[in-house]
Amino acid sequence: MKKSRSNFLIMLTLVLLALSACTRATEDPNSEFSIPPTIEVVLPDDNSIFYTSEGPNRQADLHFIGRDDVTVDWVSITVINSRDQEVYYDKDITRTTSTSFEMFRNFSTEAADTYTVIFEVSDTAENTLEARRTIIFEDRVELDTDS
Repeated sequence: MKKSRSNFLIMLTLVLLALSACTRATEDPNSEFSIPPTIEVVLPDDNSIFYTSEGPNRQADLHFIGRDDVTVDWVSITVINSRDQEVYYDKDITRTTSTSFEMFRNFSTEAADTYTVIFEVSDTAENTLEARRTIIFEDRVELDTDS
């Protein structure tokens, strides 16, 4: 009986160690020496102009790539207006061991204003980096074609 109990405890310990190793796989083993993530903003260019009504340039394409030396944990896009009010937010949790994660969203509005787009990436060592772009939404001026 004692031998089977000891075998059981040994097996249980081995299983717990194996499970523990699996959950640590997404953590940065050298978090204090970890290199912070990087961001490559693909779109939009800073100070790009878009319009609040139908037609060309109706929506802003928000596209960036977050990279890390170990694992990207999450990426997000936030848009705030000139009054510092959040008007758009989206976050993707990667749930993988990927060192690169790409996010692409569209943003449009009916409110003419200057907006700040905040692109963020965080790694599993909780290093977070952000990049900002300013975009401008204007009311489209209708041309008088009756004259």
